[in-house]
Amino acid sequence: MPFRRLQTAIIFGTFYLLLSQSLVAQDMRLAQFYKAPQLLNPAMTGVFPGQFRFHLNYRDQWSSILGNQPFRTQNIGTDFNLKAFGNDFFGLGLNAYLDGGAGDGEFKQTRVHLSGSYAKQISGNAYSYQSQYLIAGAQIGFGQNTLNWNRLWFSDQYDGLAGYPAFDTPSQEAWFNQSTGDTDLYLDFNLGLLWYMTLSKNSSIYLGGALNHLNGPNVSLENEFETLDKRWVIHAGGEIALTGQLSLLPGLLIQNQGDRSSISFGTNFRYSNSDWKEMAFRIGLWPHLSKRKDFNLFADEWTTSLILEWTQWDIGMSYGINTSPLKNATLSRGAFELSLTYVRQGKTKVKTKCPKM
Repeated sequence: MPFRRLQTAIIFGTFYLLLSQSLVAQDMRLAQFYKAPQLLNPAMTGVFPGQFRFHLNYRDQWSSILGNQPFRTQNIGTDFNLKAFGNDFFGLGLNAYLDGGAGDGEFKQTRVHLSGSYAKQISGNAYSYQSQYLIAGAQIGFGQNTLNWNRLWFSDQYDGLAGYPAFDTPSQEAWFNQSTGDTDLYLDFNLGLLWYMTLSKNSSIYLGGALNHLNGPNVSLENEFETLDKRWVIHAGGEIALTGQLSLLPGLLIQNQGDRSSISFGTNFRYSNSDWKEMAFRIGLWPHLSKRKDFNLFADEWTTSLILEWTQWDIGMSYGINTSPLKNATLSRGAFELSLTYVRQGKTKVKTKCPKM
């Protein structure tokens, strides 16, 4: 029995350390990235047909292995659309997220950002659906990473006879004894650009990019200097009208941070009916591909999504099937996500023309 417990502990410990290293090196990821605009690109701030927007995202991953201590991501944000000169507009937003809290170490990343953008109309007018905009955006904020050192144990604390760690025995690991348990509060700076064109009520296209962590903040947990890798983002999408009631909303997201890259792509089918009084629903499939420096590109998750649009609300749910090398350990169970978006319409009769996302 002690051997089986030791074997389980080693497997779990290895799994947890691999995930922890990934979290230290990488930002969080959402399958419904198109429902987290300020996380996706600072230039997305204020890009919606209304005056005020609120969004909420929740992601739960690896509960099949970590039980009641899975990796959880919570994101909340709000932004405003403010009229500028002519048909131009400003965007102003606030976004915060908490990521992690998994396993015995309860590693967490917390960040809060203030976002601003300016959208310049480069073609079109207020009375036609056809319009083009070029938008520049920026974010500035603060972050902190934390780890609960008191909940960790190491090999020199393991009691082979009893079959479990002796938590009351101090560890002799030098790096553990020199660690503070959290990073200093660090400054974080991001930039982004976005171009989009609306062709009709149900036809549009957009292309954007962002650079994150331009100032290279220090995120070391060991009283040393460890720079958070810069992350660049390219995303594109739009809406393709098939009939008066059915359209496609394809999307693409390419990211790179350090020695890791990922690609998310897919499409949502959107159906609306005028008899439903401002109600529509979307259903889609979104594969996710990953690549590390020493590994080939592989599909690690396939996500199905379902989104209900009801008047000013969007409520989304998605579930991912794990196809990565961890699929046997996780029984192919991936991540579960929820998204909630509320858009308050402005008082003016002419709405800002924006693509659906």
